[in-house]
Formats: sequence, structure tokens, C-alpha cells
Amino acid sequence: MSNREIGDKGECYAGRYLLDQGFDIVARNFRVREGEIDIIATKGNRLYFFEVKTRRGNSFGSALESLPVWRIKRMHSAGLMFLSENQEYSDYEIEFTLISIDRGDLTVVPIDIDD
Repeated sequence: MSNREIGDKGECYAGRYLLDQGFDIVARNFRVREGEIDIIATKGNRLYFFEVKTRRGNSFGSALESLPVWRIKRMHSAGLMFLSENQEYSDYEIEFTLISIDRGDLTVVPIDIDD
């Protein structure tokens, strides 16, 4: 199975998990020049920007270790672009989050974004 296929399966798994947890998915694979966000979802008055990392093992490090600072910055920029294009979410609290999937085990980790 290719890395892309593994990533796609992980994103589907994460999407199902979020729906089961009561999230409403707003967008998937939101891409702009500034960056990309795998899943955008709401729950209550919070808007979540999710990066999904799927791993088959830790030989290349954990999912969080594989999320470099430059990618976090691009994710933040893409989130700001999404907000500028979707004013209906302007009053929502914002959270950037990593969903790590390692051999079927799903972990949700908030990402600290420094402005």
C-alpha cells in the first residue's frame, strides 16, 4: 500500500472518529497557496483544524515528531485563509489539532500555535 493510500485511509478513519464524537465536518483537504488542512470541523462554538498523520510504526519517529514547525506555520496560514473566506466562523474559538493514527490507535493532540 502506498503512503498516499495509507494517508487517505487514515483521514477516513479520523473523519469517522470525529463524527462519532459529535463533530460536524465542514471541509476536507482544504488547500490554498499558504498551506493545507486535512479536516476542518466544528463542535459547539469551536472550529477545529485537524492535521492527520498515519503511521505504520515509529521507525521514522512519532506522528508529532513528523510535524515540523514550518508545516505547523503553513497550517496556521491556511486556517487564517479559511477564516477570511468563511466569515460565518468569525466568532468561533479556534483550535489546531493533530490526529495521530498508529496501527489503528488514534490519539488527539492539540498543537500549540505561536502567533
